[in-house]
Amino acid sequence: MKQPKAKTVAEAVTWLESVLPDDDLKKLAGMDEDDLVQLDLGLGAYIRNDLPVWHNEPLLKDAGVCHESGASQAIIRALWLKLRLETKSSEPES
Repeated sequence: MKQPKAKTVAEAVTWLESVLPDDDLKKLAGMDEDDLVQLDLGLGAYIRNDLPVWHNEPLLKDAGVCHESGASQAIIRALWLKLRLETKSSEPES
């Protein structure tokens, strides 16, 4: 079994930021929260398989979920929130 690259949602977000292309991160930051669920079969599957999330009890506990797809959705949402905050903080004040 693969050793997990992250045991917390924060570690998973850091990992994702290091592996995803900047264009993908910009697209994610621009998405509406309600649309994040559409990423489950693509980005979510990538997270579940490459991180991996399977049998990663510390990560599931940190995400507050009991199923792997819930963990990948929590990671996607946490990354989305972080990117949105960074985008807002880099905008000039009016």
